[in-house]
This record gives sequence, C-alpha cells and structure tokens, in this order.
Amino acid sequence: MSAKAKVLLLISLFLLFGIIAFFLIRELKGRKESMDNLKELQETAEAAEAEAEGGWTYGEVLPKLASLHEENPELAGWLTIPGTALDYPVMYRAGDNDYYLSHDFYGNESKSGLLVLDKRCPADGNAPHLLIHGHNMKNGDMFGVLGEYTSEKFYLKHPTILFDTLYEERKYEIMSVFRSSVNENDTDFKYYEYIRFDNEDDFNIYYLNTKANSLYETGVFAAWGDELITLSTCEYSKENGRLVVIGRRVE
Repeated sequence: MSAKAKVLLLISLFLLFGIIAFFLIRELKGRKESMDNLKELQETAEAAEAEAEGGWTYGEVLPKLASLHEENPELAGWLTIPGTALDYPVMYRAGDNDYYLSHDFYGNESKSGLLVLDKRCPADGNAPHLLIHGHNMKNGDMFGVLGEYTSEKFYLKHPTILFDTLYEERKYEIMSVFRSSVNENDTDFKYYEYIRFDNEDDFNIYYLNTKANSLYETGVFAAWGDELITLSTCEYSKENGRLVVIGRRVE
C-alpha cells in the first residue's frame, strides 16, 4: 500500500470514529435527558403526595398526580412494582398506542418512551381489565424489569403491582407470568385480544389460558367479577415475542 493510500485510510478511519462517537454521544445525551425528566416527574409526584397527605377527597385527582395531569392531560396513572426500579407514569392517547412508546412526558422523542395504557381501555382506568404496554429496555428502564419474572425466585420477592389511576390507588397480586407472541399464524394464546370481558365465558377463556401458560404457579387465583391488570413487553426468545405479567386486584 502506498503512503498516500495509507494516509487516506487513516483519514477515513478517523472520520468513521468521529461519526460513531457523535451518534454515541447524542444517544447517551438523549438517554440522560430522558432519565432526568423521569426523575423530575417522580420527585414532583412524591412531593405533591407528601404535601397533600390527608387532604384528598374521593373523586378528585390524586394529589401525587394532580399537577402532572394539569401539565399533560394524557397522563392516565402511575405504575410501581415495589422493590424494583419500575416506578413510572402511564400515558393514554385516544386511538393511539404508539406515540408514547417513542416520546417522553413532554413530547420529546425518546427511545425508551413511557408506559402506555392500551387505547381500547378507558382513559380513567375504570374497567375490570387493563392492559399496559412498555418497552423492554436493556438497561432495565420501563418494562425492562419484567424479564426478571421468568424466575420464580424473583417473583417471590416482588409479588405486588401498584397502579394508581387518576382517581384511586390500586394494589394487585401477580397471578400469572407467561411468554407469548403477536404472530397471527402461531398457536400462542392471543392475550391481547381479551381487553374487555363481555361475559363470564370470555373471562374464563382468558383466565384459564393465562394460568395454563404460566411459567410457574403463584397460588393467586381469580373468578368472574375480579379485576385484572396485564403488563406486556417484548421478549426475544422468538420472533415478535412477548412477556406477559398479570395481576389480580386485591385493594
């Protein structure tokens, strides 16, 4: 290789490294901004809750969510799994499940997005079954922690889901954990088709399939009339795979 060719090669490599560094720095900066925004939201909610302790009237927006809801009326609630990093706002945009999977609370583009209440659910969460979507982030953000529930040991340490709608605090005990997919042509249970239970038969089909497919037995059972919450995220053991965690409301 001639000296001129070597120089051109070195210049090309420096340019390539520069481009890679630029995009890496931009991605890290965007991720930091997203995490800073989330921390700000968490601190706002915690401060509002502490300030208004004992001053809430049934039917009003919960104090911890009131100011955030005023800032963005598409806030639908707040989801927490005690003892984990999962502690995030849940958003709802009428007719659209995708927007907040790629945007943050303030409308900025975000790879992690936020948690999303399915568009087929009522925005106020007043329904016997709620489906919430979120990205399975490698760094554990959003629904990244749900992958840990493939381990029964992890479940035993974290058996509870807390979901605050705008108007009430709710507690769920985890009932089933299973893998599925959104492929139309396979035999996986189409859990995402069962948002509303029009009758007891629909409920039983959903319930029995979730228990039959569960990775382990939790000892938590449900019956017609119980309220459920379903958390759904990507799972990579198969094409278009999903990991599903289901809870039964106890409070």
